[in-house]
Amino acid sequence: MSYFKSTRDGQLERAVVDYNRGTLSRRDFMKKAVALGVTAGLAGALATSWSGNAIAQSTRTAAKPEGTYDYIVIGSGSAGAACAHQLAKGGASVLVLEAGRADDLEEVHDSRLWAAALGTDATKWFETTHQKYADNRTHLWPRGNVLGGTSCLNAMIFARGHSSDYDSWAYEGNTGWSFKDVLPHFMALETYEPGGENRGESGPLFVSQPADGRKHPGAQAFMNACADLGYVETKSINSDRMSGQAWVDFNIKDQRRQSSAVSFLYPIREQKNVTILVEAPVIKINFTGTKCTGVTYLHDETPVTVNVSREVVVSAGAIDTPKLLMLSGIGIAADLKSLGIETVADLQVGVGLQDHILGAGPNWETKGPLPVSNYNHSEATCGSAPTAVWRHQIRQSSMSRFPSPRPDTSSITRMAIAFCPA
Repeated sequence: MSYFKSTRDGQLERAVVDYNRGTLSRRDFMKKAVALGVTAGLAGALATSWSGNAIAQSTRTAAKPEGTYDYIVIGSGSAGAACAHQLAKGGASVLVLEAGRADDLEEVHDSRLWAAALGTDATKWFETTHQKYADNRTHLWPRGNVLGGTSCLNAMIFARGHSSDYDSWAYEGNTGWSFKDVLPHFMALETYEPGGENRGESGPLFVSQPADGRKHPGAQAFMNACADLGYVETKSINSDRMSGQAWVDFNIKDQRRQSSAVSFLYPIREQKNVTILVEAPVIKINFTGTKCTGVTYLHDETPVTVNVSREVVVSAGAIDTPKLLMLSGIGIAADLKSLGIETVADLQVGVGLQDHILGAGPNWETKGPLPVSNYNHSEATCGSAPTAVWRHQIRQSSMSRFPSPRPDTSSITRMAIAFCPA
């Protein structure tokens, strides 16, 4: 890129960046390149050679999609990107619509800068209502507004559910959801660098642990302190024993965040059966009767309808998914009626939402300076075994007529603390 930096103080280089991220159209890129002294032929060749580099196109510059897609995936976060990846691998035509921006911010990709990403426009901030059990306070709730969704904002700790979670679902009558059933999918999902039983070796998502020689000394001191208190180290937070101290599993490779976009959308970006649009908020899911026919979204702020032949996958996040469903007529009928929305299906959408609680906890000042984390400022954690009362409560089942034994939840942690050097 040294040639471009020398061309009009890097203006061509910036045009290349804008073109690759989809905010500059092919025509405008060629016009700018010619104005900067590049021949028309070379400008066209450059545009062609770089046309496959853009991860996603912005609706501000991209043409409106034509025809009918097999699948439309709303949202490009952890669920949407993985789903689009798998559907595209099967040969289906897939349209991914992401409401947020392109993921071209260094704060999104450098694992050490993840907290800084919360201060960019990759983050959309919500505020809760007053919470009865939090002293009637409200709480800020950041969500991803970027290709990759909230997987571009979180602390990158990779933690799947405990085996007894899934076995409990199967015990309640949800066949096909036992840990034995879902484990092959978890393994296919990842490439786990340390290796181990029940871990994947060739999946698209790279998962690792802090490497020897690069672990934060404060995190090592935390691990040692847990051992001094009698806790027993566990090999992985994703093993069957969750209690005790452990080095975290995280989706980081070479200090780069392995977001859902990086892991699942980048590999399929050049497939002809895949279209990925950013700045494309969906405003309604369309129905004929109770059959979904497509979606309406904003293409450069103009409503555009796209049809689907098979399914629409709604994966817009914990807040926007129920919101979109309700705006489309799927929700509690009485609530929809009060808002003037025609009911398509009377369902308990948006009821029972829960999120995990994260507290800042106690803070200590070190006696001397500590280095910056090589990873995510959260390399070690310690889980506490559940109390007998809580263990009894979680084992209750409304389907007690089933003769199969209840799943053993004795190794599930009720609370975990993490060491986070500031």
